Amino acid sequence: MLRRLLTAVRFWSSPRSPATDRPLYDFLRDPAGSWHVLLTHLGDTLTTWGPATAVGLITGALVLCLGRVWRQHYAHRRLARGAQIITVLPPPDASPDGASALWAHLAGLLLPARRHSLCPGPHLSWEYLLDRGTVRIRLWVPGTVPPHPVARAVEAAWPGARTHT
Repeated sequence: MLRRLLTAVRFWSSPRSPATDRPLYDFLRDPAGSWHVLLTHLGDTLTTWGPATAVGLITGALVLCLGRVWRQHYAHRRLARGAQIITVLPPPDASPDGASALWAHLAGLLLPARRHSLCPGPHLSWEYLLDRGTVRIRLWVPGTVPPHPVARAVEAAWPGARTHT
């Protein structure tokens, strides 16, 4: 009777441990086999979805690049339309403190920082013209910024400076 019981017990299938269904268990038991399974699965996935994914990524990158070029072109056209040049004749003795005052005045005329992510803000360009006897500064003001407040900001920062639009 005992012999019959032992033979019957030997053929019973024991329930599988939940640990045997986990990838970490498989990796610890057979690391090379786990890598083989992973690389085979990755290769099958790339073979199946690779071409469609590549076409989608290339198309998306192309659309983003073209959108960026169009946005820069539009922003340049918007800033260049109606732009003016302000000629500044500086005073004979300008104090260095006038520069910080000038930038403080000009900062109020530009776009708020929260709008720079949507549309590039206006920028100012400076040009120095030096002759034998005179120094002239030319300031390029984009069309989106009114030139008269910029000229007044220059005159307020450097008393004695004259501006001509």
